[in-house]
Amino acid sequence: MRSRCGLRVVSDSSTTGATPQPPSGRLDGGVSPDVSSTSMSAARGTWFLPVVGAVIGLALGILVSMTTDVPFVPEAGLLLGALAGWLSRRFNT
Repeated sequence: MRSRCGLRVVSDSSTTGATPQPPSGRLDGGVSPDVSSTSMSAARGTWFLPVVGAVIGLALGILVSMTTDVPFVPEAGLLLGALAGWLSRRFNT
């Protein structure tokens, strides 16, 4: 069978009477329907809290470093923030 522009059509559900199938690619990131939202949030929480803690610690470390002129405060803030985020994740579960 040929389309209007002359290209060959492999299958056309309107002429064969078959019901159209959903596309095989998933729009929801490939998560199957049997995965609960709590397990998805638990997986996100594994990395989310340490990253947020590290960002907050880095910002506070930069502020302290600018006001007191102490070296390596941003790096210490980054590490302490990540540690605090990781520990808060551990104590909440």
